[in-house]
Amino acid sequence: MKQLEFAPVDNRSFLVEENPELPIVLKNIPLLSNKAQVLDLTAKECLTDEIMHLSLTKKFGTDPNIVVFAASTLGVVLDGHITANQSDIQLSMSGLSKEIVLFPVNCNGNH
Repeated sequence: MKQLEFAPVDNRSFLVEENPELPIVLKNIPLLSNKAQVLDLTAKECLTDEIMHLSLTKKFGTDPNIVVFAASTLGVVLDGHITANQSDIQLSMSGLSKEIVLFPVNCNGNH
């Protein structure tokens, strides 16, 4: 099979092409690794904010220079506006100076 066609959905982002190197890459991922856990999570469900937060935490959690921001602090997006409480965001960011902050956000399936 060269590709899966989702023409009835009429969304080109669902078009998936074959990658001949993928089986080799997958076979080289150790079973008890973070990569295998992230792959398992993404295969089971949509990449929700929680799943992205978990994945980023697993990948960068041991680096003291990187902070993974809790996307739940941002609230939800309504009519293009974020319903976040600014004081909650400021509190979450207090004490940071030069760290890299990652924001795991999922808007309409775009990560």
